[in-house]
Amino acid sequence: MEAKYGRNFLLWMIEEMGEVISIIKKKGDNEIMTDKEVRKAFVEEMSDILMYYNDTLLRYGITANEISTAYLQKHNKNMKRNYKEEWQHKCEEKNKKEE
Repeated sequence: MEAKYGRNFLLWMIEEMGEVISIIKKKGDNEIMTDKEVRKAFVEEMSDILMYYNDTLLRYGITANEISTAYLQKHNKNMKRNYKEEWQHKCEEKNKKEE
């Protein structure tokens, strides 16, 4: 459970995300929701992501309390954000740099 192996678990998690994306692209949302076999494959790949995510947390010694607290703080911060305004500001900054 060494931290130095955490990066490997992140890479494997990303690989599993690719498999999930492949199912979404090839089968579509409707089949994921209605076709039992497609849904089973989708859920299986999602569980692989969750397993690698949890293994990464364990390898870096992140506790359930730490991740829960961070999640709630980030959620609350995001709920107060004005995404439209942030996007416009980023576009304005990009335009200034290009001038």
